[in-house]
Parts: sequence; structure tokens; C-alpha cells
Amino acid sequence: KRQLYLDAPALLLDEPSSALDARAEQTLVALCERQRALGRTVIVAAHTPAFLSVADQVVALANGRVQEVESRIRRSVSSAQSTAVAAVA
Repeated sequence: KRQLYLDAPALLLDEPSSALDARAEQTLVALCERQRALGRTVIVAAHTPAFLSVADQVVALANGRVQEVESRIRRSVSSAQSTAVAAVA
């Protein structure tokens, strides 16, 4: 929450929806997308499909090692709004 008030250039969230129901998780995902649209970098460590589905880049980890990196950069996003939402699973 503090990062939103401080107007930090990047948000780093570790399993932010672990204690949320599906509706609250969708609200949080939408908030992250709005922050991204404002030019902030949003990095999320998550296992849930909700965050993974909106990510521009997904880094899959297993036993502390990178298993796969998938780029999903959206072509319709302007260069001014191209800050990636990254999800780590």
C-alpha cells in the first residue's frame, strides 16, 4: 500500500493475492494494470492465473532456477506505456 502513496516508479508485490478471494484478486489485478498505464513498472511474484494472464513477461521458476521466460509484449501499447508487468511463478 505504501508504494502507491509514495508514487514509487516501480511496484514489487510478492504473492499479493494469497489471502484474497477471486473478486478482490481481480480488483488488485486491475489496480496493477492502472499503475502500469501510468508508466510504473509492476513486478509480481505469483502463482495465480489472474496475474499471469495480464503479464507482459512471465519468468517461470522451479527450485530457484529459471525454467522459462515468455515475452507477451502487447503490440497495441504505446511506447510511453510500455513498462512491463512481470509475473514470476
